[in-house]
Amino acid sequence: MHTMNIYKTAILGMLTLMIGSAAYAAPVPNDLNPANFLTSANQVVQNIDQGHIAEIWAGASVSVKPMVSKDIFVKNVTLARQPLGLATSRVWRSIQRQTIPANKSGAPGGEYVSVSFQTQFAGPRVDVASIHYELISFHADADGVWRLAGYYIQ
Repeated sequence: MHTMNIYKTAILGMLTLMIGSAAYAAPVPNDLNPANFLTSANQVVQNIDQGHIAEIWAGASVSVKPMVSKDIFVKNVTLARQPLGLATSRVWRSIQRQTIPANKSGAPGGEYVSVSFQTQFAGPRVDVASIHYELISFHADADGVWRLAGYYIQ
């Protein structure tokens, strides 16, 4: 139960793409092509796989940054992902666009696109190695640029 709370508390909080940083991830182009969101979502999870959690948080959107401090975010993402081991396979399952009213579930209101992956991890223990679902959400910021707003793993 404690592990599930870690997943829900800090990870959903946010991650945001760093603008113009090739080492991490670039914002999604404004044309709403699903392939662009899939590419950006892949960049996000690959950067998490590589441990670039603090760097990703540093570029967080101002609309989501107040939800979780950098220290808590890094700690909780690390606690959630570390026991899972390396990702051995990752397959995208869906891309969904939706409008969320302000104050619903604590998320900033606006337009969102979410990409979900089914991911197999090679955990250090047999009972940990299993399939998990990752959800990467992008938010259209006030400047019209889509930036990462959330990462959730279940």
